[in-house]
Amino acid sequence: MNISLPLPLEGACDCHVHVYGSKQLYPVKDESRYSWYDSPVSAHQAFARKSGISRAVIVQPSIYGTENHCTLDAAASLQGAGRAVVEIDENAITDAELDIMHASGARGVRLTIALAGLPDDSLYQRTVVRIQATALRVARNNWHIEVMTPGWLSVRLIPVLRDTGLKYCFGHVAGLRPEMGSVSEEFRAICSELSRGDRCYVKLSAFYRLSKLSGYDDLRPILRSLMMDVPTRLLWGTDFPHPKYSAKVTPEQQLQVLLDSVSDIETLTQILVHNPQHFYDFENKDQTAEARSR
Repeated sequence: MNISLPLPLEGACDCHVHVYGSKQLYPVKDESRYSWYDSPVSAHQAFARKSGISRAVIVQPSIYGTENHCTLDAAASLQGAGRAVVEIDENAITDAELDIMHASGARGVRLTIALAGLPDDSLYQRTVVRIQATALRVARNNWHIEVMTPGWLSVRLIPVLRDTGLKYCFGHVAGLRPEMGSVSEEFRAICSELSRGDRCYVKLSAFYRLSKLSGYDDLRPILRSLMMDVPTRLLWGTDFPHPKYSAKVTPEQQLQVLLDSVSDIETLTQILVHNPQHFYDFENKDQTAEARSR
């Protein structure tokens, strides 16, 4: 779809942003996971203003483990326009700690498993245990669960996530492999779950981590099929700032993939505005504007 920036949409949301702060303020738990650099929330806001994006969901980077202060501070700084997805130790966190996170904008928990890998029964069983324990802890605040999983594991976890009674989200296009296309059993299973109720969502994000082609042509059939079949169950995010890939990946590029794949302004509005407003419990636009003016 041809559309000029900034987007002419009130309340457009980037649903997958990472923030990396100063080591003096926010100690890193696992430096070995990947190379990174300081990227405050203001770095994303430069792109957001230019693009017409007024809301952001700050997602906990894995290097911080369950130390969520950087993510929560970033979300809170956006006032009504920010939300957070955190990582927790489901066996140690207290109700009081969860309530404090909720007040700072947290609305979900992320389980970072992997985005690739062969079927593994042991990994599946461990993930089931984590999901069930996490759901018991976060249900009191009606949070959602987001999982980053390869396609095979996303499919196997569908009944487990459904049984939690919570909203849930498969990150990074549910780990679906572009080479399998939109006719694979994995794709059909995900689409079927998206179609059957109002609690399952897929986040269209990290295209560069899934595609094997520079122009993402192998991934576009999957994106277009999802947009055609289940537009009310899709979210979108840049995965900013892509520290391992920043030499060749930009947030503008990730937004353009979405714009090139969507067919009409109504579907775009559904994905960028209506779906995230419901999923992340955003206030309406008048309340957000009032909060920002304080």
